[in-house]
Amino acid sequence: MLLDHIFESILSERLIVCEGYSDACFIKALLKRANIANCNIGCPSDKGGHGQGVTAIPRYLASVRGVIQKGSAPNLNGILVVPDADKHPNKCFADMVTALTDSEFPAPTKPFSVEGDNFKTAIFIMPGDGEEGTLEHLLWNAAILQNPKLATCVDGFFLCLGNQEAKANDNKKLKMKVSSLIGGVCYENPWSSAALIWKQENNPVPIDSPVFDQLNNFLHEFAA
Repeated sequence: MLLDHIFESILSERLIVCEGYSDACFIKALLKRANIANCNIGCPSDKGGHGQGVTAIPRYLASVRGVIQKGSAPNLNGILVVPDADKHPNKCFADMVTALTDSEFPAPTKPFSVEGDNFKTAIFIMPGDGEEGTLEHLLWNAAILQNPKLATCVDGFFLCLGNQEAKANDNKKLKMKVSSLIGGVCYENPWSSAALIWKQENNPVPIDSPVFDQLNNFLHEFAA
């Protein structure tokens, strides 16, 4: 279940903290498919007063600590943080460890490891172990694995626009490609985003893709 931007309680046993709303909706779709029901999902937002993106996760975790101190998270016994690696997965892990400890939570000793007995903590860095990138790398790879012809279509689109793809860094390229793919395929709602595709009939990203296996397995381990 997704937490509201402004939340006063956390009722589930486990909390998954994502970098942004698109990531949170993706995790929600994975949990629904896996029938995992004991996790709340949240992310920082301007509306919630935290700001946006990975740099706002410390403020979000501080809000979680405040809810616990008020006695409004009676069942919470684990936190999983899911940021994007971008170009610096090692720095990302170190930053998330600091964010957890600054909010008086235990932190795992390494990424992709569920640790702790009475209170579990973990950090899963998207798109996966040993990789750089973002959520969009997972979505793009899953879509192209299912339908390789889509890559040719999107590449041709950028060439037609004057090769805009060449002007962006690798992470921005994937965001551009995924946005273009969603807009072109989800014709009933071409304004869909990575947050909204899971409700679209023509979603080009299969939620059961083997591309998501590492994250799926990790979610099962964390929720157990």
